[in-house]
Amino acid sequence: YNKLNTIGIDVVAMNVNDIIAGGGNPLFFMDYISLDKMDKNKCLQVIQGINRGCSIAKCPLIGGETAEMKGMYKNNKLDVAGFCVGEKKYNVLKKNEMKMGSIIYGIPSNGIHSNGYTLVREILDNMEMNGEYISNKLIEELLVPTRIYTDVLKLYEEHPDKILGVAHITGGGYKDNITRIIPDNLTYKLDNWELPEIFQWIKVKSNLTIEEMR
Repeated sequence: YNKLNTIGIDVVAMNVNDIIAGGGNPLFFMDYISLDKMDKNKCLQVIQGINRGCSIAKCPLIGGETAEMKGMYKNNKLDVAGFCVGEKKYNVLKKNEMKMGSIIYGIPSNGIHSNGYTLVREILDNMEMNGEYISNKLIEELLVPTRIYTDVLKLYEEHPDKILGVAHITGGGYKDNITRIIPDNLTYKLDNWELPEIFQWIKVKSNLTIEEMR
């Protein structure tokens, strides 16, 4: 859909959010853009998004690389990557203090966070094949850039003794990411909550169960 001015926020977010979940404070970011043929307008849009993401994360963009790789990419295709360096400041994993009755607190996303677009693309392909109308409003909703959770750092400052573990829910969903940070002798239970509209739409269109959605 050629909406290139926000994907830079996504690439910053997927780096920065991992660092924050590990108790780190993001220090700086570097980017890498590769494309079939140099296009200054496209690159400028992507870099504007990266700069916006870095601004939200309070993490300067200190450099990057742009590579023209004809033959490696299809016409008009590009790849965006990057990495972030952070400083670990907070001890946010205290497995020995977790016990039965500890509470899992969820901080909501603002939409789809990079993982899951394979499924979304399949849904859109099926809609196109069936002649279903795909509105601009739907596309805008699907492409909302990933939330950058810098506000969590304030929680670390205010509640240093009460936060016993943090999981960034990405690939593997709740099961893999929560299980990884709790002791082997504990399990967890998630109460049902009302899914945001975009996730309700995905659930209906994909015919997934709530467990599969999680």
